Amino acid sequence: MSPSEFFRGHGLVQDPFLGEEAWQDAVLRRILTRGAMGPSQSGAAGSDLLAQRARHAELEKFIGDMESPGSAVVFGDKGSGKTAMRLMLEGAIARHNAAARADQAPAGAKPSPAPAGQAQPRRLLLIPHEDFGPMLESLRARLGGRPESEPRRARARGPAATAGRAEPGAQPPFAGAPAWLWRLRAEDHLDVILRSAVSALVAGVLGESGGGEAVRVDVGSGSGEQRAALRALPPHQRQTLAVLQALYDHHEQAPRRQRRLLARLGLGRGWPERSWKLAARLGWALPLGVLAWGMLSEWEPGWADEFTQVWELGFAGASQVSQRGVVVSTAAAVAGLAWAGVVLRRAAGRLSVRRLAHRVHRQVRALGRSERAVLSMLRGLPAPLRRAWQHAGVMPEAGGVERRLAMLDRAAAVLRGLGYRAMVVVVDRVDEAAQVAGDLEKMRPLVWPLLSNALLQCRAAVFKVLMPSELRHALFRESAGFFAQARVDKQSLVESLVWTGPMLYDLCLARLEACKDPATVALGAAPVPAAPIPGSPSPDAPGTSPSGTSAPSPDASGPQDPLAALFDQRVGRAGLTDALEAVRQPREALKLLHRCVVEHCAAVGRGDGPAAARISREVLDTVRREHAERARQVLQGVRPG
Repeated sequence: MSPSEFFRGHGLVQDPFLGEEAWQDAVLRRILTRGAMGPSQSGAAGSDLLAQRARHAELEKFIGDMESPGSAVVFGDKGSGKTAMRLMLEGAIARHNAAARADQAPAGAKPSPAPAGQAQPRRLLLIPHEDFGPMLESLRARLGGRPESEPRRARARGPAATAGRAEPGAQPPFAGAPAWLWRLRAEDHLDVILRSAVSALVAGVLGESGGGEAVRVDVGSGSGEQRAALRALPPHQRQTLAVLQALYDHHEQAPRRQRRLLARLGLGRGWPERSWKLAARLGWALPLGVLAWGMLSEWEPGWADEFTQVWELGFAGASQVSQRGVVVSTAAAVAGLAWAGVVLRRAAGRLSVRRLAHRVHRQVRALGRSERAVLSMLRGLPAPLRRAWQHAGVMPEAGGVERRLAMLDRAAAVLRGLGYRAMVVVVDRVDEAAQVAGDLEKMRPLVWPLLSNALLQCRAAVFKVLMPSELRHALFRESAGFFAQARVDKQSLVESLVWTGPMLYDLCLARLEACKDPATVALGAAPVPAAPIPGSPSPDAPGTSPSGTSAPSPDASGPQDPLAALFDQRVGRAGLTDALEAVRQPREALKLLHRCVVEHCAAVGRGDGPAAARISREVLDTVRREHAERARQVLQGVRPG
């Protein structure tokens, strides 16, 4: 018998125990689309039974209140459901945003972003911060060439920072990581987050689809709505958007998008800047034109020699030549000096922009942009706007997390003007980058800069951090000074995603319910008996054998649920709960049950009668012993997890 035949005999359209990776789990996706996963706007849990069974007890703490979101830090083993919690968070935010837009739209009208100032923004912008490979590769290319003994300067790296220059031979803060990695800063993380937010914001404002971008900003369904939303922004927020685009838009067509954005914002180059540029390029024609006019008008033999005498004798000897030559020569000299002044002024401005681009490129080092690209984008800004921001000291041209937080606040202000309350940054998959590869000593310098109370409690962005449990053990070994700056006790900390046997039983039961054949059972209806396998006992009498005698059943108080119905009645709900209690994780629970099905199908045939209908207790005990042995080998390092 094949597993598919076994499940069809129980009224299931697919194997509910195959999804070990949440991203590729079709059963989990079906559960997520059937009902609310997390707290509603009032904080109450969703009413869908499958959703309630499929979630961890700490999910509400992780998601929080959608009207007033807060940061959260979650530690969990591999396979404990961190990715599933993230998917549930994404679903909760999507439903909250849809409800917020519907509340803002008039009755019968299509929901659209409300103009700034007309309604309190409620929507949330979800920003995944999980693809650390490009960021780490940019840092390695920028910093990897320096000797590992000591960086040019000890940078602040969150709570684990070291001050001053390290002594020769001193132990680096992360001994097992390369030198370029332990020089990673919180500013690098914030730069990547700002890049994601700003690129999506610009795409939304310009009405571009964004392709495969993970972040989407909904500004309106048409160019008219998008232009109306931009016109509703205050002038300083439109200027902020233009500067943010120049600094953080990492699109391959960023220069073209800059021109379109400036035109849509009404921030094109004004006539003074155009006039200075035109004067610098064509100003040389004025002195030459004066000389040519003087030489060609009223031409007389030997008249041109008067100009030569003026320049040879100087203006002090101008009395020796005609008055006309002095006037024309003086006018040409003044025009030439004026043009030289314009050229020098423009050269000084271009030099200032080049120096600014050099400083910005040196500090914003995690985006992989060349200095020439940064220079091109900064030159595209209107000169008065660029100088105003530079003189205000808010450009990311110097180190320190304060400037990045200020940029994050300014980006959040623009988003609030477009109907978004805050950004929700989800930090996940910190162990999957190729440069880290699950190494604990390399994960620490990657994650530790984020564990800062100033960063996790900023009002512009809410951080939802999902980390493997190995980092939890490393965290608790840190010094008291680390905890004084990180204050993880204030971040809705979940120390471990522990699953009990009853929780895993409910999870597996929810997956099984989601796999029922829709032709035989309606969603939300009472469970129906499984379709009988040929030769199996009738499901109408779950406690009786084919001969009509009563069989021993630990669940004789009522009909068995669909999960217990897969196993022999000697196992029952209590036996399954005890077996699941030993595995402690959803991934391992699914592996255990799937292995039971495979072993059972391999041991029975289609004509084995009642034995083919249910998995025996002996099969469950054998699979449990094999799982325990595999877990022991993993702990000993004999085999991978």
